[in-house]
Amino acid sequence: MLKVEGTTIRLTQGDSARIGITITTKSGEAYVPATGDVIHFYLKQNIKAAQTTIDKEVSTAVMQLELTAEETKKLVPGQYVYDLELTKESGDVDTFINAAKLYIDPEVG
Repeated sequence: MLKVEGTTIRLTQGDSARIGITITTKSGEAYVPATGDVIHFYLKQNIKAAQTTIDKEVSTAVMQLELTAEETKKLVPGQYVYDLELTKESGDVDTFINAAKLYIDPEVG
């Protein structure tokens, strides 16, 4: 089961997910990534964890976060935090989703 409410994601352990990503500028307009821009997804068990549990690049051509069944199967059920970060070709960095919650629910089978 996949459920997205705002920036909160709830997913069953072992399930895959494809979640569309949009970036909005401060003026409220949609940001279209330029050639050379990179988006990263960082997932941690909690905000103070030293290491990321998942660290992956998101395609700016597709603008979709993809979590595979293999990745989510390894996650212990519970609450995690994640960031989505845009690094522009110029080197400027914008964390456009910061310390959002991702919940992994246990699977039965």
